[in-house]
Amino acid sequence: MTTEKEFTPFEPTIRHKEIDLIQSVITRMADNQFKVKGFCVTVSGFFIAIFSKDTQLILPAILASLISIYGCYKLDFNFLRTEKLYRMWFDFLMNKRSETKAWLFEMNPREIKIILKSQNPIQNSYNPDLIENETQKSWSFSFYMTLIGIVTIFFIYSPVLLPLLSKLQHYL
Repeated sequence: MTTEKEFTPFEPTIRHKEIDLIQSVITRMADNQFKVKGFCVTVSGFFIAIFSKDTQLILPAILASLISIYGCYKLDFNFLRTEKLYRMWFDFLMNKRSETKAWLFEMNPREIKIILKSQNPIQNSYNPDLIENETQKSWSFSFYMTLIGIVTIFFIYSPVLLPLLSKLQHYL
């Protein structure tokens, strides 16, 4: 007879499937972050290319660009936060899975936060509340601030550059 804590011979494959499932979620979150950054650059480039031709549309183009960058930043932040939560969950299960079969195939982020808080309230290694602070210090924040700076500088100087570009096009 096996107890709640012991594993049967078939359960190592179940544990591997659980680990594979968590790793696939982490991979999807990282892939989504990459796609959001690419989409953000594309949308910002669209606003620069289309709306900067008319000097009256520069202000709406700046606002549209900044709003799209902010939206992409929030999406990216959400994916990064979720990825870090699942990485924390993965590490937690790697340390605890040999002790118990509890939480087998638990993938709900809200439940994972509750479990991590209840199992390790004092130590910081599995504290999901620290994810917010760490995520804001990530390089993604620098990426979006740089993009905002580039868009802003382009639109600030575009009324000056537009007449020069139009003269240059006549020579080409």
